[in-house]
Amino acid sequence: MKHLLFFLKDKILLSLIILTILSNIITSFCNIETPTSFIHFFSEYNPYLITLMLVIIIPVIEELCFRGWIFKRQSLKILSFIFFAGYMILSFKFFGIICILLLFYSWFLDKNAKRRSIILLVLSSLIFSFIHYGNFDTVKPFLITLPNYLFIGLLLGYLAYKTQKIRLSIIVHILNNAIAIAFLLFYTPIPNSEFILEKEHLNIQIKKESVFKRGNTMITNFENKEYSHITIPELVAFFKPVKERVYVKTTPSLAYYSVKINSTNGETIDDTALADILSEKFNLKMLTEQKKTVLYGVKIVDSSKLLLPYQSEPFSVNAPLSMFFESLERHYQIPIDVEDSVMNKYSEIKLFHSIKKDMTFEKECERLLHRGVKLYPKDSIFVEIITISY
Repeated sequence: MKHLLFFLKDKILLSLIILTILSNIITSFCNIETPTSFIHFFSEYNPYLITLMLVIIIPVIEELCFRGWIFKRQSLKILSFIFFAGYMILSFKFFGIICILLLFYSWFLDKNAKRRSIILLVLSSLIFSFIHYGNFDTVKPFLITLPNYLFIGLLLGYLAYKTQKIRLSIIVHILNNAIAIAFLLFYTPIPNSEFILEKEHLNIQIKKESVFKRGNTMITNFENKEYSHITIPELVAFFKPVKERVYVKTTPSLAYYSVKINSTNGETIDDTALADILSEKFNLKMLTEQKKTVLYGVKIVDSSKLLLPYQSEPFSVNAPLSMFFESLERHYQIPIDVEDSVMNKYSEIKLFHSIKKDMTFEKECERLLHRGVKLYPKDSIFVEIITISY
């Protein structure tokens, strides 16, 4: 009750709470896509550890970095400076050094302790806002969410300043991050967690899956069209017929589903109709663009480095090189022309199928050269790229 009265009586604190809530509501209506960095962390690393880091560890570190400056106790200021300096230099290099010098200069700017604390509060909140730029892929979504970061930074700083205790600002920061992560992980674009859609002799069952389920997209039963841990844009991209030199890609998402699709009358399921039905049901957006790009050719420079059929180790799988280059072409949306002399060459597919998500095309070319294969620029052509997103 005492803490509740404290929140209600302080007009500045109450105003900052209202502004933070309003900015959160406005941001939620702007339909900002989940940052790729978040998706990368949750898909590449243990999602439980990532959640713990985002909800508990990062709020504690950030509070020690950004709020200690405004305390009256000199020991807390020094502790905050050490945390802030280490955090900013390791994370932001040159920009971090500038921010450290700016705050350190402001520390001695005004002899009046109250005014100095206010200057440091505002300045540290601004820096707190701008360091979150790294959470986003482009400038536009960052600018939309900037007021939200600024208000939460001012709120946390003011809490620390008024109470002269960092504990309360840490708790509020943890609650803020917990709500944001919960919305990110459990929000679903469909109204129910499970439904059956019957249209054009199709029976489609879609169930929301937890992001904590490990593994990448898996096709569990190809013939009966059963899928696990897949996003709907990925599924539509999989079904959408692709003509030559037309590439379909999807924007990353953390909304995973298990999907079962059956034909109610025994007829073959039309993938084109299926893609249209799912696109309509989930209100998917499709952006089509023409792009001039380089057509690459494939050359075998060292056949001794290729594993031919029956020469592989036990349990390794041999497959035509053309199969790998088809996957490579789809992954990077870069056309590759595989000539007949290369088409029927075989290699251990285990060495080639693991195209790393974060590897550039240039790095992939270097890796292939070590396996006796060279990709070389052959021609300049136009391709069509279809981007599917929520």
